[in-house]
Amino acid sequence: AMKLYLNVGGGDKINTYASLLEGNSHLGMEYGLGGPLSVVDATVERVSAVLGLAGRITSFFSYDIRGGYVNYKSAPLYAVIEDSAAGYLPALGYTSYQKCFVAFDWGLTLQDVRFDGTVEYTHAWGSHNPDMLLPAAVTGDVSAIYNWNRRVNAGLDCRFATARSAAGFRVPGYADLGVS
Repeated sequence: AMKLYLNVGGGDKINTYASLLEGNSHLGMEYGLGGPLSVVDATVERVSAVLGLAGRITSFFSYDIRGGYVNYKSAPLYAVIEDSAAGYLPALGYTSYQKCFVAFDWGLTLQDVRFDGTVEYTHAWGSHNPDMLLPAAVTGDVSAIYNWNRRVNAGLDCRFATARSAAGFRVPGYADLGVS
């Protein structure tokens, strides 16, 4: 019903164009700060450590509470660049940085209602490129679905993130609401 876990690791992971599209479906090869081919590169983790507690309370409620630290030698981060002809444009580059985080995942499933989600707080620092946008401090994805008579489903979901800033530029936070 409950497990305490510790994951310690590091290493390299190739960021293919397809894997980057999973996080941002609008990503184009022109986003590369070092040219079109610089979008695809490797994430290099010097070290990562995650300590967590996962389990369930009855068959209705499951949870995963975890916290950790990651030191990246190279990881993808977004930036905003200014182009004299087009104005401000999104960009993607690779830089080193570190982060500490705490996250909470949950799932509650009752007869007619399902409520689940994840919320994460991240404190990131140490980017060598001041134009890069470090990860948002708070991100999350929550959803609730009502099942009427095991035939009709109606649901709401919300993905959100707090504001991020880089040298002289601020990207506001957002809440993306969905209905199904």
